[in-house]
Amino acid sequence: MYSRRGATVIRKILIGALIVATVASALVSVLLYTTWKKTDGNLNLDQLKFFLEAYKAIGVGFLVALLGAIIPHVLAEARDSFERFKESRITYSQAKTSVIYLPEKLTGLAFAEAVSAV
Repeated sequence: MYSRRGATVIRKILIGALIVATVASALVSVLLYTTWKKTDGNLNLDQLKFFLEAYKAIGVGFLVALLGAIIPHVLAEARDSFERFKESRITYSQAKTSVIYLPEKLTGLAFAEAVSAV
């Protein structure tokens, strides 16, 4: 299983990424507003593209940070789940095999040994 420490680290990374993305978006928004005020609301196409690209970069960076924090956790969890499944299948197979061959085993044992085997 996973420790609380690992979950805490992931939570801190996600909160940090959210804070950085929020601050960066706020800074770009303030810059957009001041530029818009200076031009009396008449921004040219290059300025609009610049701000759009800035917002895209912030969004992509945020998504990459989220995926970078979550994917290793999910992969480790899937690996752990697979290992537990594999161990349970081995145990099940051993138990099933024991039950299938129990009658043959009992025929060759004395009564006391047969009772202890059951």
